[in-house]
Amino acid sequence: MKTLDEYVLNELESTKNELALVRKVNEELKAKIDEMLNKQTLDEVAEEDLPKSKVYTVSEQPNFYYSVRYEDDYYLNDLLKKYNKTPEYLKRVLNGEEDFEEYCNLKGKYGDAVGKVEQSTYDFLMVNFYGNKALFYTDYNKQIGIIHLDNQQYFLSPEKAKERMETMVKQQIKDYFAYKRDEKFEPKEEKEKQE
Repeated sequence: MKTLDEYVLNELESTKNELALVRKVNEELKAKIDEMLNKQTLDEVAEEDLPKSKVYTVSEQPNFYYSVRYEDDYYLNDLLKKYNKTPEYLKRVLNGEEDFEEYCNLKGKYGDAVGKVEQSTYDFLMVNFYGNKALFYTDYNKQIGIIHLDNQQYFLSPEKAKERMETMVKQQIKDYFAYKRDEKFEPKEEKEKQE
C-alpha cells in the first residue's frame, strides 16, 4: 500500500512541476506579445518577433505603410522635353553629378513626381502561418482593400521604401539607355523646326 501511495505522490509532484514550467513559459510569451503590441507602430517590431497567424489591430495612433512610385523609362523622353533637358542630364544624375533628389521631384508625364514615397494608413496587419504579411485598409469609398507586403512596392518602414524608390529610379534611367530610348530623343527646338 505504501508503494502505491508513493507512486501517486511522485506522479502528483511530477505533474505539479510540469504545470509550473508551462505556466512560466506561458507568462513569458504573454509578456513578449504585450510588449510588442504596446510599441507605437508595428514597423518597430522585428519581423522574427511577429508570432505567426495573428491579426494586429490599429492602436490609438494611426498605423502607416509606405508605397513606392516612380516614372517608367518609356516616358523619360517626354520628361526631358518638358524640362528642356537632354539624355546627358540623365547620365549626370546616374553618375551623381546632378542632384538626385531634385531629379526625383520633377513632375512626370501624368503630373506625379519621377520618384516618391507615399505614406498611407492601414486598419490592420495580418501575418499568416508562413510569415506572409498583408495590410487591410479602408479607401475613400469605405471599401476594404488588401495589400500584400511581399511585392516590393509596399513597406512598413519609410527607410526601406525610400531605398527601394531610389533603386528603381536609377534602374529606370539605366533601362532608358539599355533600350536605346535616348536615340529617339528629339529636343523641342528640333521638333518645332520640322513642323
